[in-house]
Amino acid sequence: MAKTVALEGARAGITCNVVAPGVVKTDAFFAVPEKMRERISKRTAMGFPGEPMDVAQAIAFLVSEEAKYITGQVLMVGGGIDLFTF
Repeated sequence: MAKTVALEGARAGITCNVVAPGVVKTDAFFAVPEKMRERISKRTAMGFPGEPMDVAQAIAFLVSEEAKYITGQVLMVGGGIDLFTF
């Protein structure tokens, strides 16, 4: 979807990217039992959950002028959770 929207918007100078958060300390994270939170967190390469600000900073970069030539990408913000298979 991001690639299709990026292709459509490119002619008008509009970029489209996707941020895919992994394990992040949100209300949903804390709604899960502690043992499960620990298990999920250990499945990241970093070994701990991210902070909401980690995701926010990635988004802030993608909407900034510094990212004007980035489009059609999916940015994983997950501490390396995508490096493992379950």
